[in-house]
Amino acid sequence: MRKSITFILFGLFTLFVLTSCRPPELEGAYVDYNQKRFDEALELAKEATEKYPTNAEAPYLLGRIYGEKGMFKEMVESFEKSLSISTQYEKEIKETKIYYFQTEYKNAYDNYVSYQKISGDSSEKAIKVLDNAIKHAENASIIDPSDYSSVKLAGLAANYKNDNDVAEKMFTKLTKINPDTVDGWFWLGRLYFNKQDYQKAIECNKKANEIDKTYVPALELLAFSYENIKDTVNTIKSYKEAIEADPKNVSYLFNLGLVYNKLATSSKKASDEYKSNYANSEKYFSQAIDLDPDELDDYQRSLYDSNLEILYSLKCVAQIQQRKFEEASQTAQEGIDNFPDSAELYEYLAISLSNLGKTKEAEAANKRAIQLKGD
Repeated sequence: MRKSITFILFGLFTLFVLTSCRPPELEGAYVDYNQKRFDEALELAKEATEKYPTNAEAPYLLGRIYGEKGMFKEMVESFEKSLSISTQYEKEIKETKIYYFQTEYKNAYDNYVSYQKISGDSSEKAIKVLDNAIKHAENASIIDPSDYSSVKLAGLAANYKNDNDVAEKMFTKLTKINPDTVDGWFWLGRLYFNKQDYQKAIECNKKANEIDKTYVPALELLAFSYENIKDTVNTIKSYKEAIEADPKNVSYLFNLGLVYNKLATSSKKASDEYKSNYANSEKYFSQAIDLDPDELDDYQRSLYDSNLEILYSLKCVAQIQQRKFEEASQTAQEGIDNFPDSAELYEYLAISLSNLGKTKEAEAANKRAIQLKGD
């Protein structure tokens, strides 16, 4: 019994010694903190930190209070100050940072997902959801500056909000956190493309392409960017690389065919260059027409369906300009079988048949074209 009493007394004495070693400002800060009087606790912890610069506990507690108040930049700075004095609270600091990081990241992600469900909505409520996603993702990034996912989340949310300054800051940060990750460079390049800064868009997506030569979105954006600055050589090169990486993409085939079509119309008529450009135009339009719609995803199938009539018309034009009238008549007829109300296809059929010497058939096709235009 005497031993038990002695042990209890020793414990109380130890606790008294430990607490009595705390400066009064720090002790007061703990009392206020435990009572959730965070404003009062903050002032006392600040005072203790300034007054006792070699005490690691004061900035540790100050960091905890900043965390409770959502002041994460100040929290991290205070924790770093504590660790610079001593590693005594290293475990507690690590656990606290993990807790707040996970909480802020979850809040950011939940808000981002909520916006995805109402994507396109520009109401005040939708903007607030995006603002919350950005704020919490930025907080998570402050707590762990090396975390890639929280920075990307903030950048994507800012991008949806059309907040180019924040998006640029976040996407630039991605390229610094991990310069060998392709999507950081792609998203930064896409941002510059949307701002019509095509040269910077090219620089970023060239870096993305260097990291992964098969990353199709970067190749596509390179092609679009080169096209906007009228760099035809690199436009063609980028589209060809994109087609090689994704041969069933309607957009790339269609767009490259259009590039050659434009080149042909600006070439000297009947020249080798003129013929070559129309031949290439025909080639890529043909490849687009020959795609199997059942093998395309919903988005590509939609593009295929919406472009198919145009593709038949453009292929006809390319064949007529090369004086390939037999092939042009077959293409026109195939197009008419799919689109029987196309005045344009009947017109191209009439031109082809006329040049083949099939006068009656040409007149009938032309009559139908005129009738459809009148309708």
